[in-house]
Amino acid sequence: MYILREAWVRVRRNNGSAGVDGMRIEDVELYGVDRYLEELREDLRQQTYRPEAVKRKLIEKANGKTRPLGIPTVRDRIAQTACLLILEPIFEADFDESSYGFRPKRSSKGAIREIKEQLQQGNRSVYDADLSQYFDTIPHAKLMIALKERITDPRILRLIKKWLKVPVKYGHKMTGGKSNHLGTPQGVLPIEY
Repeated sequence: MYILREAWVRVRRNNGSAGVDGMRIEDVELYGVDRYLEELREDLRQQTYRPEAVKRKLIEKANGKTRPLGIPTVRDRIAQTACLLILEPIFEADFDESSYGFRPKRSSKGAIREIKEQLQQGNRSVYDADLSQYFDTIPHAKLMIALKERITDPRILRLIKKWLKVPVKYGHKMTGGKSNHLGTPQGVLPIEY
């Protein structure tokens, strides 16, 4: 229960929008956080947990383009954060110290500071890799093979697979779901958008 409670603290701190179920952080508090977490724990323990569709929002970027943002329900965010708390240390061990993208306690400011320090030491090479639209194209089968190399708990692997397969709701349209084999709910966009 400790991990779910810590996940709740992090989700609450972020105070994100409601997902497709309309449940907000305040609604969970009114319902009773302990009761809510206990029900989620029991669903996870019994393996009856089923994630809901991800709500899609398009966020304007500085260059005038948009990027998709997937908004899971509060319940799904808690479960995903709990999974992150378990898995992040396992995968963090593989990263090179010079890697800054999407890592805990790392930022673009830290990367710039590191570059400046390296330049002052006489180093002149900087490597930057940004995979354009990567979240749209992640092949599920290959991702699961790679995850199985580090994750031995089949329950965690099933959870990740469920999160990859949730449908995405944009307005009244639903896309993705079980038949989808590429991308994540964060990045999969139907062609008509």
